[in-house]
Amino acid sequence: WGRVRRCDGGDTMNVAEAMKAQADSRNASFIRYETLVDKHAHHRNVTPAYEKRTFYGRLEHIFLVHVPAHP
Repeated sequence: WGRVRRCDGGDTMNVAEAMKAQADSRNASFIRYETLVDKHAHHRNVTPAYEKRTFYGRLEHIFLVHVPAHP
């Protein structure tokens, strides 16, 4: 697959390697994502405290993972 759309009606995201490079088109493989980051990651003996941070990057791969329902 080279393209995926968010389930909640969001944007369509394209995988970088699946797109044909054209001089007059923009690269739609760059995305914004949020993840939890430990504020104390550089201190070994401190209890983790997570905060949400925003990052930007190039979408390289799309993986489909089937997670079975808990019995």
